[in-house]
Amino acid sequence: MLNRKKTREINVLGTRNVIAACIAAGVARLVYTSTYNVVFGGVPISNGSELLPYYPAEKHVDKYSASKTVAEQLGEERHFPRIVRSMNRLQSRGLARAAGATL
Repeated sequence: MLNRKKTREINVLGTRNVIAACIAAGVARLVYTSTYNVVFGGVPISNGSELLPYYPAEKHVDKYSASKTVAEQLGEERHFPRIVRSMNRLQSRGLARAAGATL
């Protein structure tokens, strides 16, 4: 079982710290790996795209997905548009490389 406080610290506060460091260093782009759960509310998605609205964080049944939703929105607020939503780590690495990130 996930520790609710630790999950929020890592995903939300950790993301906030990374964004602050990027801004301080003048970084223009950030590749943030996320999860499809930020738009998935338990109903199958048909013809989905990156334009799907966020599933409300308070409606998520698990704290991990809720924390990723909040963290992803932090990146958008700071105009870091490169968000990679994937289903596994290998996909994240491939998509991040395709977006121009050095891993």
